[in-house]
Amino acid sequence: MKENDHRLVRLHLHDGEVATVKVLFVSEPEQDVIVDLISSTNIDRYEKSDVQPKFQFRFEDIAWVESLPEAK
Repeated sequence: MKENDHRLVRLHLHDGEVATVKVLFVSEPEQDVIVDLISSTNIDRYEKSDVQPKFQFRFEDIAWVESLPEAK
């Protein structure tokens, strides 16, 4: 997961949700990742806000990570 630090990725979660996020911080000791949420297939689960929301995902909840190309 550390290789995706500060990158745009798509998180595929075990519950079927797919979230496009910007990784802000990966904590190997805590086994979690802090992200800016860009979009989600389950957006109703997240609090509505005018600013880019930050969320935490536990490694155990992530099925796999899809790296996305960086914008030029």
